[in-house]
Parts: sequence; C-alpha cells; structure tokens
Amino acid sequence: MEKSEEAVKKEVRFSDNARKELKALLDNDLELLDKAVESFTNQEISEDEQVELYSIEEEIDKLTLKAQENHVLRLREGRCGVSTGMLYIQSLTDFERVGDHAYNIACAARQDSEVLRTI
Repeated sequence: MEKSEEAVKKEVRFSDNARKELKALLDNDLELLDKAVESFTNQEISEDEQVELYSIEEEIDKLTLKAQENHVLRLREGRCGVSTGMLYIQSLTDFERVGDHAYNIACAARQDSEVLRTI
C-alpha cells in the first residue's frame, strides 16, 4: 500500500505549520511547473526567464530545508509522531524533486532551441 493511501486510511493529520510549509512548496512547484511547461511547449526560454525559474527552484530548496529544520524541532518537542513525520519528510522530498524536474524541463527547452538555431 502506498504511504499516502495508508495515511488516509489511518487519518494521519499534519500540524497547521506543516500544512503551511507543504502549501508553500506546492505553490512554488505549480508556478515553476506551469512556466517550465510553457517554455518547453514554445521551445524557447529567454535568459531572464531562465534566471526567474532558477530563482523559484532555489526558493523551493530553501523552503524544503527550512521545513526540515522545523520538523526536527516539532519532533524534539513531541508535537509530531514518527509515522506522521516519515510521511511529511517523504512529501518534502517529493515536492523538492518536482521543482528539480520542472527546472530541468525548462532547461531542455533552452537547449533544444539552441540546437535548432545551429542547424
């Protein structure tokens, strides 16, 4: 059974702060993914757009690290359980990977357009 399915079955709940942290990651991922797909579809991305996308991806990395630090504090203070914490950390990792993949999609658009210009 998938971890998320098991979490739903066991009615696992994240704290308000954990949900806010995940929401911030989700919002950044969606913005980055939307812009990356647009760049890939159009097969072009300007230098300024690439810098903007890199900035969003870096923000995702920073949010992930901060969320991990906050999670450790919640664990130490007993405000988070181990099973909930494992799912939370896995979620953070997944969101961070989405950001990485979205950025790579956008970079592929730039590389493809540069190759096409040389032909």
